[in-house]
Amino acid sequence: MAPGNTTNRLLRDKAATPLRLVSGSHAGARPANPVSGRRTGAHRDAEAGRSREQRFFVACGIGKPHVEAAAKAAAANMTTVEQELIAQRLIDPELYYRWLASELGLPYLDRIAPEDVVRLASTDVLLRRDGPLRLSRPEGQATAISPRAGGLETDKARLDAYPALRRRLVVASPATIRRAVWQSWEDQRVRQSTFALDQEHSSASARRVLTGAQGFVLALLLCLGVTAVAAWPFATFLALHVLLTLFFSGGILLRLIALATAAFGAAPKCTRPDAGEPPPIYTLLIALRDEAAMIPALVARISALQWPKSRLDVKYICEEEDAETIAALKAQNLGPECEIVTVPDFGPRTKPKALQYALCGARGSLVAVYDAEDKPAPGQLREAWRTFCAGDARLGCLQAPLAIANIGSNWLSGLFALEYSGLFRVLIPFLARTGMPIPLGGTSNHFRGLR
Repeated sequence: MAPGNTTNRLLRDKAATPLRLVSGSHAGARPANPVSGRRTGAHRDAEAGRSREQRFFVACGIGKPHVEAAAKAAAANMTTVEQELIAQRLIDPELYYRWLASELGLPYLDRIAPEDVVRLASTDVLLRRDGPLRLSRPEGQATAISPRAGGLETDKARLDAYPALRRRLVVASPATIRRAVWQSWEDQRVRQSTFALDQEHSSASARRVLTGAQGFVLALLLCLGVTAVAAWPFATFLALHVLLTLFFSGGILLRLIALATAAFGAAPKCTRPDAGEPPPIYTLLIALRDEAAMIPALVARISALQWPKSRLDVKYICEEEDAETIAALKAQNLGPECEIVTVPDFGPRTKPKALQYALCGARGSLVAVYDAEDKPAPGQLREAWRTFCAGDARLGCLQAPLAIANIGSNWLSGLFALEYSGLFRVLIPFLARTGMPIPLGGTSNHFRGLR
C-alpha cells in the first residue's frame, strides 16, 4: 500500500484510541553491530523493541505504512522507530514530548533558563548525546528528562511506585536541553575555544607570530642580505635570480610529474563498506556570517545530501550579532537534525574560532566543514564514508575537490576554474599518494576520529 493512501496526524494530544503501552527494556539502547551469518541476542532484542514501538505508534494514529517504513530504516541505521519518525518529520518533537509528559503526569518545559542549569564537569556531554539535565529552581532541584516511547510503561510504573519522583522530574525535548546547555556558561566555553590551542600547544598557535629563535634568524638574514647588496650588488642579484628560478622551476616540475601520474597511472580503488554496517552519525559544521541571502539555497543543498536524516547532525554556526542570518535560518523551518549554534561576541570573529566553538557539540564520528556558497554533490558524504572505510588508521582527513561554478562567465573565471581543477584533481591527489604535505582548502573537508 502506498504511504499516501493512509491518513496521518501529528501527536497533538492523547490519542482517541486507548494506548497500548509497550513493556520491557528501553528500545532506545543501541544494539551491537550485526554479525554476518548469525543473529546475536542483542540483535533479536533490538528487533523485538522495534516491533513494540511499531505497535505503539500505530495505536497512536500514525499510518501503518509510515511506521513500517520507519521500522525498516531503524533496522538499517541502528536507530529506533521513534527517532526515524521524528527525523522524517511525521512527528513534531515539541508536541510529541509534551504529549509524553502528559502521559507521565509530569510538567513540560518548552524553554529552560540558562541560569537554572546546574553546571557539572560532565554537563557539556549533553551537547553530544541525549541525557538528563540537572536544574536548580526556586522550588528545589529538578531533573529534565526526555522520555522515550520504548520506556513509557516502565517510567509510569516507576513513578507510580515512587510518587516523590514527580516533584523532582520535568520533561523537555532533547533540543530544548541542548539549547539550555549551549547558553549556560557560554562565556567560559568561548574563551576556552579561543585560548585553548595557545595554552596547550603554543607552538601550533598563530597567536605567537615569531619565536625568539625565528626572529633572530630572520634579522640575521636581513642584515646579511643588506650587507651583500651593498658590497657585491651584481653577484647578489644574480644569485637571487638563480635561486628564485630554481624554486619556481621546481614547482612547475612537480606539477608536470603530477599531471603525468594522473594521465598514465591507475585510478585508486575504493572499497565499499559492508552492506550490513550502519552509517555513523555525520556532523556538518557550516560557519556563516552575513549570509542571509544564501540561506534558502544552502538549506536546500544540505537537505539534498544522501544520508539518513536520523544519522545527520547539521550545525549552522552564526555570530551572536548576526541577527539577519539567524532570522533567515529560523524562517526555513529546519528539520530536527539541524541546529543553530550562536557564537558569543568575544575575541576575533573568525571562521576557525566559530568552528572550534561548535566542535565541542559535534555528535558524529565523522565531521565535514562547508561554506555558505558550497554545493556538495548529493552522494559526497557516502563517498567520503566509503573512502574512510577503505583507508587505514592513518587516514584522518579527506579533501573534496572544489570546482568553480561560473567557468563560462569570462576568461578570468575560466583560468580560475582551470587552476582549481589542476590543484584539487591532480596535484593534491599526487601529494597524498606520495606522502608529501598537502594543502587543505577552507571548505569541504571531512574528518574522522574526533569522538
